[in-house]
Amino acid sequence: MQKHSKLFLWIAIGIILFGIQLTAERSYSKADDPDQARQRQGFVMPQTEKAPKYGGQSYQMRPTVIIFDRMVMGTSLFHDLADQAIISARSNLVVVQKVAMPLVIGTGIKQQLADPQGNLARSFHLDAPRDGGYPIGYVIIDTKGNIRYRTLDPEYMLHGADIEVLLKDVEE
Repeated sequence: MQKHSKLFLWIAIGIILFGIQLTAERSYSKADDPDQARQRQGFVMPQTEKAPKYGGQSYQMRPTVIIFDRMVMGTSLFHDLADQAIISARSNLVVVQKVAMPLVIGTGIKQQLADPQGNLARSFHLDAPRDGGYPIGYVIIDTKGNIRYRTLDPEYMLHGADIEVLLKDVEE
């Protein structure tokens, strides 16, 4: 009888460990950055890396937030329209998509660009995500033209409040 209880104990431990591993894998997106050190790093970078110029863009006067996505789906850029309004009030909000699709709610978006070959994303040093597709994430640039925050974030549309906090850090 004792042999069976040890066997059941080991089976239960195995099931629990399998459940933990499964949960961890589900929170892991194929659109995440392969280099975990660069993924949603959570801090504002020093003013050392100049942002590339594109389409006559000027970084003076206001910070710039550039959203990179494969194709923006739905009615707005962010899940909460208030986030989009706050971000566009505090920055030049630019949307870069692999495939140019008009946004249903484009209020406050200064510029929309298509980047089918991924050249613009590469110029901002956004890595290709695990699935090898077009990067999904964002870059924040200060008024001096320095990249201050860069991340692949496949759920950026849910993190508008985080972008707002980062903008406050860049403005100071």
